[in-house]
Amino acid sequence: MKIRFLSLVAIFLIISQQQALAWGYVGHRIIGHMAQAQLTPKTLAAVRELTGKETLAEICTWADEIRSDEHWSPRPDGKSVTIKDNWRDYRNHRFWHYITVPDAAALEHIESESHPLNQGYLVPKLLDCMVMLRHPDAPKKEKAESLQFLAHLLSDVHQPLHVGNGKDRGGNDVDVTFGEKTGSLHWIWDSAVIEAQETEPEVYAQNLLKTLDPAVTKQWRDSDYSDWVKESLELRDQVYRLPTPDSEGVHALQPDAYAKEHLALMELRMAQASVRLAHVLNEIFDPQAP
Repeated sequence: MKIRFLSLVAIFLIISQQQALAWGYVGHRIIGHMAQAQLTPKTLAAVRELTGKETLAEICTWADEIRSDEHWSPRPDGKSVTIKDNWRDYRNHRFWHYITVPDAAALEHIESESHPLNQGYLVPKLLDCMVMLRHPDAPKKEKAESLQFLAHLLSDVHQPLHVGNGKDRGGNDVDVTFGEKTGSLHWIWDSAVIEAQETEPEVYAQNLLKTLDPAVTKQWRDSDYSDWVKESLELRDQVYRLPTPDSEGVHALQPDAYAKEHLALMELRMAQASVRLAHVLNEIFDPQAP
């Protein structure tokens, strides 16, 4: 690989903040279960040294859970704090979940650290996490936080709407109905379709693992973060294939029909994310492994 790349209350708060999440609680847990199954014994031991009793699946949702944490997400006047002159400031973590890539030409700038915060810093933060985990003298606490962010953000970049077009906040401004529920296109891709399958994350992960082809997963591993961003960009048009909106601008999606058209792509991206997350961690913690 080329290196260029809860409580019930907390869960409720996470779900209520649809606009900022990727894959949702269930999707991230699926990816985490799949990735952990692909770790070498040495890598798994290193991960457990940083996470304690928590599994990779459990830490995959941490970066969303901290949105309701007073330390990570202070709101002294009811609004989120923004530190405009330092994207790395921990209080800016909500900007680390996405990146704005309007077109193919913008792919050349995904490593930029000088663009406006609201265009997202997913790739720079992803790279920071990799550097921190490789650093032999980094404090354990910082390594553990980097691992938790890496597990989450590497998954985020595989959700096409987290590589945004800069026009509708990653589909959050696109109103839809999904059966009897109302939400955004972003919510559809984060959570609605996956959760509608009504399958426990660990079972869902086991089922997807059985479908993996070693020859194909080898190709997935032979990639880096720039490839992952490009893939999401190229898939984004499919995400926006929607029925004509009604007079209020709402697109009515039929759950069964929409899942039939898009679920396979969602599962593909989750599977790719799991393979690549496991590969990155194996390269960091067990570089001699085949």
